[in-house]
Amino acid sequence: MSERNSSLNIAPIDMDVMYRGNIYRNVSAISKRSNQIEAEICEKFHSEMSEYMDIDYLSAADSGDNGVRIKVSKYFESLQKSSIVAQNEFLNGEIVIEDGE
Repeated sequence: MSERNSSLNIAPIDMDVMYRGNIYRNVSAISKRSNQIEAEICEKFHSEMSEYMDIDYLSAADSGDNGVRIKVSKYFESLQKSSIVAQNEFLNGEIVIEDGE
């Protein structure tokens, strides 16, 4: 087992919590929240990377900014998937589903 997989927190899910209400509505809410989280992460990533963007790539490699860009990219790659975060928020009751009626 790799080092990255050994640190995952894997626990069984209480299916009674997952099935409260309409399952389609629950999955839809988790999906929408996942998209929101992904958009927030992308926005943060682009704002971080914009600090180190140069028009001339060769001069950036010489100045050491390329190493910083790699570190920023690796940090954002190491973040948990947005779908997992959204699912955990749902299971913890942090996602409110409003009836459209």
